[in-house]
Amino acid sequence: MRKRALSVLAAVVLLFSTVTAVGARGSFGFSGGVSIGSVTLFGVGVGVANTAVTAEMSADVSVSGVCINNGSNKPDGVNDTALSLAITDTFVADDNGRIVFTDGNTLVIEDPVNDDGSAPKLANEAKICKNKNWTFIPSEEGGIQWGIVTVTFHHSSGTQTKTYDCTGVALGGTCPEI
Repeated sequence: MRKRALSVLAAVVLLFSTVTAVGARGSFGFSGGVSIGSVTLFGVGVGVANTAVTAEMSADVSVSGVCINNGSNKPDGVNDTALSLAITDTFVADDNGRIVFTDGNTLVIEDPVNDDGSAPKLANEAKICKNKNWTFIPSEEGGIQWGIVTVTFHHSSGTQTKTYDCTGVALGGTCPEI
């Protein structure tokens, strides 16, 4: 009986210390994740009063497909291009010290291919095709593969980094934290 009471007491102390650490003023805690389509950060950050938090998100993505020119010349090979895309923004916590990352108040790394499946939005910058007169056509299967996504939060009490593996996650899916 005494051993069981000590186990319960230890669990309560551990639970209380975890909640206190995440919710303590000046220590930022984030619960949430990233989802795939475009890579979107979601969740809640707490513990920074009404101060600013700068969030950086970077994502590795592999794009596969072919480039054709206006003369309809189509190469036999497939162009595989690895990209690292990134976005940064600053968010201010509300009076309760919370930042809710949701539609309109979050970080989004857009899918690098247009909705109609044609030329990538980043074709010239990424040099997927030889020049702007060529059009990129993504592979039907696996044309865009997201990889590792890293989110770093910079705040008054330090820096926190979360890493997610989006390899093989289906559209609309949530990437597991690693």
